Amino acid sequence: MSDPKVQPAVASTDGTSASASEQSIFAVFDAREDALQRPVKVFDADPDLVSDLDPASARVLRHRTVADSLVLEEGPWTPPAEQELGPGSIGLLVLDGLLSRTVRFDGLESPELVGAGDLLRPWEDGAFAASLEFETEWRVLDRATVALLDERFARQTCRVPAVTARLLARAVERCRWLSFQLAIAHVRRAEARIVMLFWHLADRWGRVTPAGVVVPLRLTHVTIARLICMRRPTVSATLRRLARTGELARNEDGTWILTGAPPDLSSITSRRAAGREAA
Repeated sequence: MSDPKVQPAVASTDGTSASASEQSIFAVFDAREDALQRPVKVFDADPDLVSDLDPASARVLRHRTVADSLVLEEGPWTPPAEQELGPGSIGLLVLDGLLSRTVRFDGLESPELVGAGDLLRPWEDGAFAASLEFETEWRVLDRATVALLDERFARQTCRVPAVTARLLARAVERCRWLSFQLAIAHVRRAEARIVMLFWHLADRWGRVTPAGVVVPLRLTHVTIARLICMRRPTVSATLRRLARTGELARNEDGTWILTGAPPDLSSITSRRAAGREAA
């Protein structure tokens, strides 16, 4: 096979062409990993990261700050190691698409969805220090782009505390979202559990349309079942009931649309309390 085709040099932060030693080391097509690697202007792709800056400063950062990125096709994914990004690297920022991180042990598994805006440090999975053995698998569910916030990117942004704070907030938010997903799994009724999951996903990635709130994720029944700790047949039957009542429907492209209102959490709580009293 021929050698990878190197892309044009990346512009440096002062607007000049980067020297050979500072050019992107990832801006190639890597046939072994099946990932197209190219430069990207991070703050153009994710402008929320500079929303706390004055317009002039934000404009300069959006123009000058460039990072390498990976375009990932659907299927299993092996993230880059920390050594590939450098010792001072921040991590990987998901710009679009959808991935999953699944923890497995003794035949059991617990998945987490990762999408646009999430900050990852996949090399810190805790397995090396865990008393209980487990495996971690990453999978691309929908073609995704991740920016490599490497040592060079960290040097470019280290003097902008507002950006650092936003990135730290992303890591904390990911923990909060996962905690709420785990709480949903404790809801007893299947309908309520599924509807709560989709409103939870809508809060993260949904968009409002005249027909309802679109959740632009192509989730299979199996994936939904794993996210909320249910059996797949139960999920499939419940989704059919929700479609008949007009609360949730699947679009032709495999994404989903919420056509009803968010569930009343107080009613869900009251049903749980009533069930305990009856028992």
